[in-house]
Amino acid sequence: MRQLNARLTVVVAAVAVAAVAGGGVFAYRQGPETSTAGASPLGGQPTPSQTPSATPKPPTRTPSATPTTPPVSKPGVSGPKTVAVTLAKLTAGRSPQLVHTLGRRVSGGPDQAFTVPGKDRIIAATQAGSSTYVLESREPDLVLVRTNNGGESSEVRDVTTLVGAIDGSFAAFATQKQKSTGEQLAGSTLYAEDGGEGKYKLSLPDSWNMQVIAVAAGKVFYAATPREDGVPKLYTWVPGRSSATAVKGISSPTAVSADGTLVAAAETIGGAGSCSNVIELATGKKLWRTCEYMVKGFTPDKSMAIAGPAYEDGYASLSSWLLDNNNSGALLREWTGVAFRQVRAEDDQHLLMEVDDGPDTKGAIIRCTISSGDCERATPITPGDQFGLGS
Repeated sequence: MRQLNARLTVVVAAVAVAAVAGGGVFAYRQGPETSTAGASPLGGQPTPSQTPSATPKPPTRTPSATPTTPPVSKPGVSGPKTVAVTLAKLTAGRSPQLVHTLGRRVSGGPDQAFTVPGKDRIIAATQAGSSTYVLESREPDLVLVRTNNGGESSEVRDVTTLVGAIDGSFAAFATQKQKSTGEQLAGSTLYAEDGGEGKYKLSLPDSWNMQVIAVAAGKVFYAATPREDGVPKLYTWVPGRSSATAVKGISSPTAVSADGTLVAAAETIGGAGSCSNVIELATGKKLWRTCEYMVKGFTPDKSMAIAGPAYEDGYASLSSWLLDNNNSGALLREWTGVAFRQVRAEDDQHLLMEVDDGPDTKGAIIRCTISSGDCERATPITPGDQFGLGS
């Protein structure tokens, strides 16, 4: 990430948090492979209305009322272990198996690789169905550009975040009204699209600070405030329904598991710092808490949590941590040596990390194996604004 204007810097940070939340839905395997078992799409209506119906059909995939109990910790993964990464010494491995950008080429999603026209900086990217979505920086705005396989493109302005379902079934994004100066106004709109005819939107006239956190378990998870300076609350929305649902007792969400059963949320402690809680969504039960790290994502099987620093200020974190989700967040792995701009689980055994050596340097997406901690390059070393993990 580069230091842009204040509004854009905040949005980029939120995009990173949202992208981590997706995690992954690939099954355990010895090496990263492309999944062949995609989950059902959120929608199912062949000709959806542009505005929510009063009596919509819910998506075919719905979450269980009772969360699935996470499996026991992986055998052979013990810690803590610290691994120092030297980017120039890493060997080249296979390309990322999740959506990513290299230059203006978007690869790794459900659709074929696509080269995005234009020259504006890409902040986030995802694919859904037969369409590619990118979020571009056109100061003072962020503009979403959607392009289908036929080459037809359209734009949406004032977008705050873009997040895709890990199985490629849906892309979700949000807009926030603003003045020409970039100052926020009340009123947001939430969108969910399957890359084809399935397009849904929800108007939220009294919402501020809209951020999409995840698309999981047939729902869009997002955070918003009821006023300009409020604490962000967690909401869920089933695309096609005419209203969203507030999740009681959860504020400042930072991550949602791939199956939608766990959420991580920040907690401010006396104005002097913050802690991170991992919560069972269906019951509101707090499973564990850490004040040393901030949970930003989970592995697909939920056995481990991806974490950043409890307080983050500046360009990027200089460490990335992996915590044992089944042992009260015990530290398992720490990676150091580079600037960690974004981290996502590629599958249950591998993490993809967007790294460089600091502002205005070259970097790459690297792959690190959880069991050993060893890393390899998943993309060539290129200028820092020419690559990125998708959302």
